[in-house]
Amino acid sequence: MLTPIGQMQRYDLVIEDADGKFWRVQCKTGWLNEDKSKIMFGSASTMNYTVKHKGYRGYKGQCEYFAVYVEELRRVYLIPVDEVGVSHVTLRLTQSKNNQEKNVRWAKDYEL
Repeated sequence: MLTPIGQMQRYDLVIEDADGKFWRVQCKTGWLNEDKSKIMFGSASTMNYTVKHKGYRGYKGQCEYFAVYVEELRRVYLIPVDEVGVSHVTLRLTQSKNNQEKNVRWAKDYEL
């Protein structure tokens, strides 16, 4: 995949799987919420066109995975970009207070 000179890439690294296929990865820092029940990270970069005009730019189509490092846990999570929203992501560490299971994205399912 060749890119014209001067065009910025929206991924930080490329990994190769066992079949020799390459995957583009955007590295992110995750953090824990106050009660340490969830990991959160931003799934878009902010753009400031002017002071009054701001926006988010997602990564869909520009990389395949987010690699999220959570320093407090000393763990890395690999999350497909196509499985998350365009501004922020939450990965659940513990059961929610209302025991909801539907649409819960469990951190353990993405841990490396």
